[in-house]
Amino acid sequence: MDKRTENLMTLKQHLNLAEAEATAVLKKRILISDGSLNTEQFFSKILCNMLLKTFGEVVVGVVHSDEKFDVEVVVSGAQKQSRALSTVYVSWSNEEFIISLDGKNTKFGNLSNALIMLGAAYSCGAVVKQAISKESIGLGEAYPILLKFNDYFGNDLTFLDSEIDLGKIELGGMGATGSWFVAAMGESNAYGNLHGFDEDLVSAGNLQRSNYTENQIGMRKVWGTYENFKPRNQKLKFIPHEEILQKEGTASGKLYEKIACFVDSRSARRKIQDDCIPRHIFDCSTSGLSEVVLFFGGLGKHEPCLSCVYYETDIEEGKLKNIANSLGVSIDDVKKDKIDLAAAQKIAIKYSEIVPNEIVGLAYDSF
Repeated sequence: MDKRTENLMTLKQHLNLAEAEATAVLKKRILISDGSLNTEQFFSKILCNMLLKTFGEVVVGVVHSDEKFDVEVVVSGAQKQSRALSTVYVSWSNEEFIISLDGKNTKFGNLSNALIMLGAAYSCGAVVKQAISKESIGLGEAYPILLKFNDYFGNDLTFLDSEIDLGKIELGGMGATGSWFVAAMGESNAYGNLHGFDEDLVSAGNLQRSNYTENQIGMRKVWGTYENFKPRNQKLKFIPHEEILQKEGTASGKLYEKIACFVDSRSARRKIQDDCIPRHIFDCSTSGLSEVVLFFGGLGKHEPCLSCVYYETDIEEGKLKNIANSLGVSIDDVKKDKIDLAAAQKIAIKYSEIVPNEIVGLAYDSF
């Protein structure tokens, strides 16, 4: 299943858009008008890469005034160039990032790359909302959107550009969150060894949300991540492992020191926690399109572990049933975690745009 098909399914299933509406959204043209400052151009590059996960054409830079665009993003002090139907203005100071629809309160400041990436993620959401322009879906929040950095990181932001020794960290899962986590860490000034674990191959469907490109389809995800990894601090290394993260690290009686978990199911999280018994564990998950959930825990701190947080529930069973019903497969199929050929053929009966062989091996939770 390719990126376009993935996006069509997402728009239809989660936002209740009709086929024609969803197709029209994907065809919209986006313009990013930026300035000459390094921070502005870095922002434009990151935002463009994010938007290309959804839209077929994103243009950055100077264009002819007669060109037609559906949404224009005006960065910092740049001038609006087009007669786009919607305009999103973004700017920032040292204390906050501002997203508006009227261009008021434009601010200027130098930011670390980490904060620029955070602002780009929110800006991407604002552009998608304007492109869809369907009030009933209730995306996002009222404008202007103000991201006050001290709400996220406290009053001292100097650590974002400081050399931080990460030591050795095992990363479980190089999908949507894992691949982008590694890319974001590359923009920090941290150093150490990031060990990425994933046995899966990059598929066309991954291009809609993960940090991979078309020429990496068929490559192991860990090697795709390695290929895309260009760290700002050359002392930060990414070491790929073509396997799932498992308990071999405890064979000698030694615990994993730090694990960052990016797998895509509750059961997979429990397995990593129970098999690997990490001294410190960090987890990132998403709840549909509505939120990102972060968890931090550790041994000896009277804190819950991932198995406690993601315990097996009736709701989890209900979710498996919902996945099975929406895809036209049995709950026993879904409990296998990965889509086999028989299940892929059932899914293709319900969704005619799907080619069975292209989805074999994909995880149900991320499909």
